[in-house]
Amino acid sequence: MKHLTPIIIVAAAAAVLSGCSVMKKNKNTAASAPQQTEQTAESKTKPAAGISTEMLSGEWTIMKVKGQDVPQEDRMPYINFDVSTGRFYASNGCNTINGSFSLKGSKLQFSQVASTLMLCDNIPFEHEISVLLSGEAAPSVAIRNVGHESYLSLTDNATGLSLEARRHNMEFLNGQWRIAQINGKDINDEEANIFIDLGEMKVHGNTGCNFFNGEIYIDPAKSNSVEFGKMGLTRMACPKYNQEQAMMLALEETTSAIRGNNNRVMLLKADGTPVIVLEKQDVK
Repeated sequence: MKHLTPIIIVAAAAAVLSGCSVMKKNKNTAASAPQQTEQTAESKTKPAAGISTEMLSGEWTIMKVKGQDVPQEDRMPYINFDVSTGRFYASNGCNTINGSFSLKGSKLQFSQVASTLMLCDNIPFEHEISVLLSGEAAPSVAIRNVGHESYLSLTDNATGLSLEARRHNMEFLNGQWRIAQINGKDINDEEANIFIDLGEMKVHGNTGCNFFNGEIYIDPAKSNSVEFGKMGLTRMACPKYNQEQAMMLALEETTSAIRGNNNRVMLLKADGTPVIVLEKQDVK
C-alpha cells in the first residue's frame, strides 16, 4: 500500500495530530463466514519478551482502541511495519503518520515521527492513535494468533491508552492452483487453473476454455477475507461452457478462504459454503 510522504514533524505532544488517508474501499462489512474445522483456531498469545522485530512485519488494521471497536468504515486506521528499514507507516483514520521504530525488550519505541495535518470531522480515536504512535509513549507489545490471523496489542500504562490491530496473513493463497472442485463436483481438467498474486492484488488463470484475469480485494474488517472482482474473460467458444460458467460464478461469489488438508484451499461464499477447492500446483 502506498502512503503519503510526511510533511510535518510531530511535536512533543502529539495530541494535535489530525487528517485523511485512503484505504481500499470497504465494500462488504458483513459478518465473517463461519470457520471450517480443517484449521486450528486456538488463540495463542506470544509473550512480549519473546516477540521479535520480524513478527511485526506487514500491515495491521486497527480494530480496537481502549477496548472499544473502531467503526468499520472505508478509511480504517492501520499501522504498517517495514522491518527491512526500521520504518513504520500508519493512519489514524484521517492523517498519515510515519517514522522509525525499534523493539526494546517488551516495549515498542517510536521516533522521528512525522504526520500530515489535514482536518477531518468526527474521526473516532484519531487523537488516541496519534498519541500512541507519537514517540511520547513506549507501549508494551503482545501478539496472538487466531487461525490465519495475527492480533497485535499495544498498551501504554502511563496514559491508559491501548489499541488492538489485526493482520490478515492470507499469503498462503499466493501461487499457482489447480481447480479441484466447483460446488462439490470434482474437476479433472489440467487446463482449469488460477494464479493468485497478493503482492500485486491480481488474479489470472484459465477456465479450461478461456483465459481470465481480475483484481483481488481483502476486506480489513472481515476474517479470512478474499474477493475477486473486475474479472475479464476471453471469448473463445468450446465444449466446456458449463464448467466455465460455474467457475466464474463461484469466483464472483467468493468472500473468504481457508486452508484445507493436503495442500488444498477452500474458497467460501458468504454463508460459509465452499464453492471452489484449489489444489497447489508445482511450477516447473
